[in-house]
Amino acid sequence: MDNTRRIGEYLDRVIEEIDDLDRMREETLRLNRKLNRRSGRGIALLVRGQDDTEIFEETHELMGQIGERMTSLERLTGWSPLVSGVEEYCEYRILRAVLTGTEVPLAEELLVPKWIWVVALGDVVGELRRFVLTKLLDGEREVAARYLGWMEVIYTMIAGLEFPKAITGSLRNKVDVARAILERTQSDLLNSRP
Repeated sequence: MDNTRRIGEYLDRVIEEIDDLDRMREETLRLNRKLNRRSGRGIALLVRGQDDTEIFEETHELMGQIGERMTSLERLTGWSPLVSGVEEYCEYRILRAVLTGTEVPLAEELLVPKWIWVVALGDVVGELRRFVLTKLLDGEREVAARYLGWMEVIYTMIAGLEFPKAITGSLRNKVDVARAILERTQSDLLNSRP
């Protein structure tokens, strides 16, 4: 077989594989956008104290579908197209566990990369601030203090994590934002004393 034919046949196989990956990527991006929207909706329901069971089940199913595709896509596209939805999903699931007093799911249980899980953990601090303020307005100071305690624990855990942005994305920024949010929330709780 001559080289021209050999290369041509090989390229046909490569193009077919890349076409398959491209189709999978497009479908995964569609699922990711849906996961992002539905996870945000789940957080909004939690904030309002409404039932999120349907969203919880739907996001779990969506993440399963995305997780099945991630390994194949990672070698071609990396995580960057999927970060927003997966991060929002992690944030939703961690926040839900904190609020319901259930075990916080780990990255492996959520089928997500560990670094995205850590970044999402930083975002939970901001969401918990909303709960602290709501509970303060409702006169539930003890509950607000419990949520503030969670904020402090999470911040303490992520505060010393210093890695290159290329490895952990926006983690450093999330830690800085979490610190500022925590300090404001501590001040709010102190100033709310009767």
